[in-house]
Amino acid sequence: MVLACKLFRLDEPMRTDVLIEKLKGWKESTEKEVGDKIFTLRQEISNLERWMEGVWGSLSYDFLVPIIKKNELHYEISTRTTGFFIRRDVLIVLDKKRRANRIADLMSRILFLSPGKILKASLPDEFLRKLHEEDPEATSVVFFDQVDLPSVNKLSLYGSALSSSPVYQEGLKHGRLYYVVFRERKHGFVLGITRDCVITAFSKISDRDLVEYVLDEISPFIARS
Repeated sequence: MVLACKLFRLDEPMRTDVLIEKLKGWKESTEKEVGDKIFTLRQEISNLERWMEGVWGSLSYDFLVPIIKKNELHYEISTRTTGFFIRRDVLIVLDKKRRANRIADLMSRILFLSPGKILKASLPDEFLRKLHEEDPEATSVVFFDQVDLPSVNKLSLYGSALSSSPVYQEGLKHGRLYYVVFRERKHGFVLGITRDCVITAFSKISDRDLVEYVLDEISPFIARS
């Protein structure tokens, strides 16, 4: 099963005890009117614990699911739970990109009482290039974006020994490395990493192992300016 997370950065570092104080017991409810019905949607943070000099926790939130009953459209409340980890100036949300972005915005409001205090993280081009070129045979996919060739938005390459191929070198001339899929050396995980810090594990891996990898191998290289 594929496991994804996204890395963000806090505009202002926050101590672990302060994080716990702000997150502990947080919940809110909102009402949403659909047709002639009013639904109460809840959000809640739970399962907080200290881990890796930071805070591990869960965010549960309700959303409406449309269903067809007897040829009529109805809605039911469903609940999703997402794990997260915060340490000093780093937030990791264990979800896909779009939902992770929404949770990061919510965390900014909870922690700082203001939007825009949790920011996107990005990796320098050199990070992905070094990741691939140090062990080209471990790389299976490379994507370029911002390609300056007419009618080409993105360029993708598949296969081993990509760094020595003329097409790869041309890609570096005309675009920016955006996504690399590779086999990580230490544990043998197959991972995909994007320049905007979306990390996808294609191997069997636990939430905490993935977060620990991100903290050790990716977080130190994100741009903080």
